[in-house]
Amino acid sequence: KQLKNFTNKIFPIDATEKIEKIAKSTVPLNVFMLGLVCHKKFLPLSRTEILKSIKTVISEKYFEINKKIFNFSKLCLK
Repeated sequence: KQLKNFTNKIFPIDATEKIEKIAKSTVPLNVFMLGLVCHKKFLPLSRTEILKSIKTVISEKYFEINKKIFNFSKLCLK
C-alpha cells in the first residue's frame, strides 16, 4: 500500500518460490529481480549489457544458472 503513494508500477510476484524451484536456493534472487526490471524496461540498459555485467561479477561456475534465472524472469511477467 505504501508503494502506491510513489508509483503505480507495482507487480507482486512470489519471487522466492519461483527461484527456489529453479535454483534450489534463493541466492540468485537479486538476478531474478534485475531481470524483471530489465524486461519491463525500467532500466536504460539492454539485456546483453546486463548479462555481460553479471558475468564479470559472478563466478563462471554460477553464470549459467544466473543467466537462466535472468531469462526466466521474463516469463513471470506474463
